[in-house]
Amino acid sequence: MEDIQPRLRFRHVVGYALAYLLWLLVITIALVAVLEARNALNAVWPLLGSGVRWGWVLRPVDRFGLVFAGIAWLVYMIFAEDWFRRAILAVRRREQGGIGVPGMAGGRGNWVLRRLARLGLDVLASRFVRALAPVIAIWLISLAVKWLAFEFLAR
Repeated sequence: MEDIQPRLRFRHVVGYALAYLLWLLVITIALVAVLEARNALNAVWPLLGSGVRWGWVLRPVDRFGLVFAGIAWLVYMIFAEDWFRRAILAVRRREQGGIGVPGMAGGRGNWVLRRLARLGLDVLASRFVRALAPVIAIWLISLAVKWLAFEFLAR
């Protein structure tokens, strides 16, 4: 799986540790987003009608929704781990002059991105932002839906 054979340097070990730390942060925020989406779904149910006819549907939808969201979170967790780990492999490959890695190396970007490229963390930083953006979007949408549901219920 890992096709890089040269010696592992201390900065690579630090890179792997940072990759797993960022992965842990992203999946924790993703779990909070999943639970917040569940709360938003439960907040929307009273707006759809609270008759006896729909009363039996609430519990199964809540339970199955949580199971499917948990499975989606698990799949995201596995793919995110691989994606973050491969970021360090891509940097190691770039250091050896191997296959070019799309990233901010080569002097492009602002001073922060150039500094990250010198440290070998530019690929990891860009992947962190790209992994966190959809999770934050789901979380914010869930919060907005829940807030709107409570506003409509207060009227």
